[in-house]
Amino acid sequence: NENILIHFSSGEARFLTGNPSNDEKFPALSPDGKKVVFSRVGQFKSLPDFMFTREYTGNEGLYLINTDGTGERRLTNLAPGTEDLMPSWSPDGKKIVFVRQISNQVIRPGFSDLYVINADGANLNKLTSYAETDTRVSLPIFSPDGERIAYHSGVSTYVVEANDRSNRGVSDDAGTLSPQEMDMHFSWLPNSSELLISKQYQPLDGRFHNS
Repeated sequence: NENILIHFSSGEARFLTGNPSNDEKFPALSPDGKKVVFSRVGQFKSLPDFMFTREYTGNEGLYLINTDGTGERRLTNLAPGTEDLMPSWSPDGKKIVFVRQISNQVIRPGFSDLYVINADGANLNKLTSYAETDTRVSLPIFSPDGERIAYHSGVSTYVVEANDRSNRGVSDDAGTLSPQEMDMHFSWLPNSSELLISKQYQPLDGRFHNS
């Protein structure tokens, strides 16, 4: 199973976690360098015909732990078939944005939404409603001023206000305009009002091109 490992500049490495019944993924260090938020999910379970699912243990959710391995604390509780993934900190360290994914019985990408929660586990707030349309979201990142969150959905990049559900696209819906075009990666500029986005193109010759 997967557990959270911390590395030091001296070359020393130490496990922070070690829950034998769960996998632990997506560690994110707090801005002050004192805490790590991570996702705990059930371990893979084999099914007939080379299919897999995850065993539900009741421990699934987001957790915080100090970088010295003490003070582990649970932030979210989940029902079977649901995972909290890809947590990311606000610049001031007071909030965490993450993806809540509802998976199918057999492991495959499920539909999902963005949520934000205070770092103390209070004020869970749903920011999007993509699960109602069976759509996936991923890679949420706060703007440098903490006012907005950029994320990926489908083949495009979107921005949502961190304190409400105001949502807008910042890149053309490439899937509608060109089946060969999609957004791949993005990064906030320091002014918090612009994004740097890389796109991938697959012309009819089948060769991928990035820009």
